[in-house]
Amino acid sequence: MDDSNEPKFVTYDLAAAQREKQKQKRKPVVTSAFKWSEPMDIPHREFLYDKHYVRKYISTTLAPGGIGKIVADHRRGVGDGVGKTSARFDAT
Repeated sequence: MDDSNEPKFVTYDLAAAQREKQKQKRKPVVTSAFKWSEPMDIPHREFLYDKHYVRKYISTTLAPGGIGKIVADHRRGVGDGVGKTSARFDAT
């Protein structure tokens, strides 16, 4: 007699499933020899604000709490908005 109210347990080997998934993801590592390029041929980075923000790169401001990161960012943002940016932050 099939009682549909009884819970049905399915065993699942998580470790085996993870191993199989890793096997499917693995691709061979392809390496190439280092190619020298002249330093003068390397394009310059486009700095947007002193040496803090660079075009096509991700940058962040890191420091312990209470140092003034938010104030500095707001000052830069307002300066950019009005067209008067200063490369230095004066903590006065």
